[in-house]
Amino acid sequence: MNTIKPVLVTLLAVATTAAAALAATSVNLLTDNATVRAAGNYTYYARGNGVYSGSDPAPETYTPFTRKFYPGPPHTNETGTDKGDKLRDGTRSDISGITTTAGDKIRFDAGELTNGVTTGDLVGGWWGVTEITKTTWTPEGRFDILFDLGASYVITSIEIVYSDAGSRRWSSTADIQKVYYAETLAGTSPAESDFASLFGNGTITAGTSVGTLAITPTTGTSVVARYLDLRLTTQIANGNTGAYGGYLHEVRIYGYETATPSIPEPSTTTILLGAITLPASFILIQRRFAKK
Repeated sequence: MNTIKPVLVTLLAVATTAAAALAATSVNLLTDNATVRAAGNYTYYARGNGVYSGSDPAPETYTPFTRKFYPGPPHTNETGTDKGDKLRDGTRSDISGITTTAGDKIRFDAGELTNGVTTGDLVGGWWGVTEITKTTWTPEGRFDILFDLGASYVITSIEIVYSDAGSRRWSSTADIQKVYYAETLAGTSPAESDFASLFGNGTITAGTSVGTLAITPTTGTSVVARYLDLRLTTQIANGNTGAYGGYLHEVRIYGYETATPSIPEPSTTTILLGAITLPASFILIQRRFAKK
């Protein structure tokens, strides 16, 4: 009887720890969580007309999250409307540039950035959509990609797979690539004020043919968020050159559900159920000993 009690306490602790560990397992929500993949989407937003000199019109800055666009033509020197080598995100018929209506939301199950493919898939073409943030040497500008997970999740890290080579360059300034987050929006549409909280930042390595930028929380180990704003800074130049910014291959957002964990693998379920049922068995044994 005295031996059973310590064993029972130990088994209960094991069961609790196993359940907690199971709930905290991070996965790429964009490809490995069926609910997020079916309900979520992302949208490209311009921050300016991204021009600097020459015969281009005067630089403009747009109110953030008011001008949507699709990457690719006419924001790059390629022509055509197909994806892949034409740098489109999905097969799009829109070639009208930035307007208040161009560039609808892209579902996670249909997007180039969320298809799990990093070889051969390229998204690019950022000329004419950036807010100029640097004018010396090679000009730089930034734009937004807003990810909506459909509900709030615990977010532990973010990975951005990119290319930086030739005339296709990102800014390599330290910590200039940033991710902001929000659990809710103040209105029906996103606004700059919704994203006052910085998730994290990172530095792209110049000259990387295919690299992965890993971004972790600046404070703590995770945040709870539904919306993630990738505020990226790329090298751009005027419309007479071939500098239209770097390439994107894939975005991965790692995390887990805030309350109910995902259904575990059968082997994990067996172990967890065993850890939970063993204490119950010992309770029955304890009661039998007590009756004797």
